[in-house]
Amino acid sequence: MSRSGAASLRSLQRSFARAMFSPERTIAPSLRRRIAGRSASVVDARMAVYSHAYAARLVEVLAGDYGALRSMLEEDVFAWYAHRYVAAHPSRHPNLNRFGARLPAFLRRERAPRRAVDLARFELALTRAFDAPYEEPMAPDVPLALPAARWATARLVVNPSVQILRLSAAAVDFHAAWRRGDTSRAPSPKRAGDVYVVVFRTDDRLGRRELARAAADLLRALVRGRPLTAAVENVPPGAPVDDWFAQWRADGLFTGVL
Repeated sequence: MSRSGAASLRSLQRSFARAMFSPERTIAPSLRRRIAGRSASVVDARMAVYSHAYAARLVEVLAGDYGALRSMLEEDVFAWYAHRYVAAHPSRHPNLNRFGARLPAFLRRERAPRRAVDLARFELALTRAFDAPYEEPMAPDVPLALPAARWATARLVVNPSVQILRLSAAAVDFHAAWRRGDTSRAPSPKRAGDVYVVVFRTDDRLGRRELARAAADLLRALVRGRPLTAAVENVPPGAPVDDWFAQWRADGLFTGVL
């Protein structure tokens, strides 16, 4: 193919992509002319099929990743947000697992209800946990056996899937009700305020567990690589630290010690 032919093909492909990614736009006359033997009305109609199918497929991807949010907002409201998201963030990566990653931030910018934003954040964290690389967790029944002198420098290696979130209790309760098959959008009993949640994966099992604020702060410090002594020293006196560590090890949140 000549240089001029290659340049012409690239131009045609870009025009096609612009038309497909932006179905609200009129098909450019130059693109119509390049599709030989077709009238303008036929080109418009056939391009519309491609563009609307493209958008519909991406909306389906969002609905699959954010099933609880779709249930909370109801079909028509979710579709309205989803189509606006597709227009604002067309897919740029061959792996559609990444496509919906900016939806929580998008909903915040669109001034969606806070519990909807938090529910989207929760579902995104679950997706990321499921896709995180797997590392064998430490056996929960094997003692750490660290001498006291090592606590000042020892760091626990945290499972790559671990994420700690502060969420509205209403969002967490709705997600739990949705998992049970309750789509009433009014989980009972209602809780006010915020809760702290850790999301994680071991093998092919997704887990989530609510945390006390002090436990969330401690686990965040460990995720950031703080040494054990430095991480624990900010825990309030009397906090059940041993119980927290026992539960986290049972959940497979640690994979080693440095």
